[in-house]
Amino acid sequence: MEGIIKKSTWAEQKLLVLPDLEELVLVDMPKLKSIWMDGLLELPALKTVEIRKCPALDYLPLSKDSTKNLESITTEKTWWDGLRWEGPAAKQHFQKFLHFV
Repeated sequence: MEGIIKKSTWAEQKLLVLPDLEELVLVDMPKLKSIWMDGLLELPALKTVEIRKCPALDYLPLSKDSTKNLESITTEKTWWDGLRWEGPAAKQHFQKFLHFV
């Protein structure tokens, strides 16, 4: 699998809202390249993120305002260090939730 959400009826949107998603777990998906490439995800209920063994995934479509209930991000340090961000403020914001495995 190379992508979680592909272009479809949302193709014109730059913000995709998933209001009830509380946990995002992506593990052992070496071909995964994207979650959503057409803009940002708004995940107001998201509490936990776990991403491991997804080396091709290099971008998280999140902003500090899109995940107000976030409590933890569990991942590998080498993966985290290689992520692309909208800007340094976004990466800095999410670092406080990090737990490395």
